[in-house]
Amino acid sequence: MAVRDAVEEAVQHLGGDNSQVNRLAAGAGVGVEQLTFEFELAGLQPGAEIELGGSERVYVLSVYEGTKTVDALRGYAGTSEVAHLSGTVARVAPTIFRSEVFAEVKNAVRRLSSLGLFRVAEAGVSFDWPSWRFDASAVQDVDSFYALLVSDGVQEFERFDFSVHDVSSIRPHFAPPTSDAVVTYRARLTAPSSLSDDLVADVGLSDTAVDLPGLGAAARMWPKVAGQRSQVRSHSGHRRPDAVTPMDPMRQGQLLNEMFLTRVNEETMRLRRKMPLRTS
Repeated sequence: MAVRDAVEEAVQHLGGDNSQVNRLAAGAGVGVEQLTFEFELAGLQPGAEIELGGSERVYVLSVYEGTKTVDALRGYAGTSEVAHLSGTVARVAPTIFRSEVFAEVKNAVRRLSSLGLFRVAEAGVSFDWPSWRFDASAVQDVDSFYALLVSDGVQEFERFDFSVHDVSSIRPHFAPPTSDAVVTYRARLTAPSSLSDDLVADVGLSDTAVDLPGLGAAARMWPKVAGQRSQVRSHSGHRRPDAVTPMDPMRQGQLLNEMFLTRVNEETMRLRRKMPLRTS
C-alpha cells in the first residue's frame, strides 16, 4: 500500500473532498508560472488555490478561460515547487489539501514509533574467529537485537534469542560451520519521503498496520478541519454539502483518536506476540 493511499484514507476519515478536479494539459517544470489545463476553468477566480499532484500548492494570479491557462505563484503555502508531468491531477480550491495530510501522515509514523511499534528487520553478520563473537557493527538503525541464527542456508545449527543492543557480545556454544549468520532486530519505523513510498517496504509497517498512518493523520487534523467547516456552516448562503458534518465535531474527533489508539494497541500486541522480550 502506497503512502498516497494512506493520504486518501485520511481524507475520507475527514469527510471527503468534493473539490473540482482538472488535469494539466502540458508538463510544468520548476520555474514555469503559466499552467495549462485540459478542462474548462469556469468560475475559477484570481486568489484561488490549486493543488498539483497532491504535493504542491499554487496561488492563482490570473485566469484565461479561453486558453484554459492560469498565471500562478508556484510552491505556495510552504510547499515545494516540483516538476509535474502532463496529466497530473489538479484539485481546484480543495477543502482538504493533500500536502497537509501527507505532512500529518509522516507525523503519524513518527508517533507510531514512540507508541511502541517497530520494524522487524534482518541483516547478515559475520563471525570473528579471533574474538570468537559475531560482528554486527555495520548493522544500521538498530533499536535492539532479538535473535541470531547460525545456518549454512540449508541446515540451522544454533539460534540465540535475546534482547540486547550489542550483538557482538553473543558467542556461540561451539565453532560455527560457517562464518555467516543472520541477526533479527527491531528498528524504528521510517517516515515516508514521498507519496509513492510503500508503507510496508519503505516505512516498515506490517501488512496489518497500514491503516494506522491515515487514521492517525485524520485524528490530528480533525480539529482544524472541523473548525473550517464550522465557519462554512455559519454562512448558510455559502453552505456546501461536503463541508457539513452530521456529527458533533468534538465527538467525531474523539472517536477518531479512540479508533487510532485502539488499533495501535492491537498492532503492538501482535508484534509483542511475534517478538516477545527475551534475555540472553
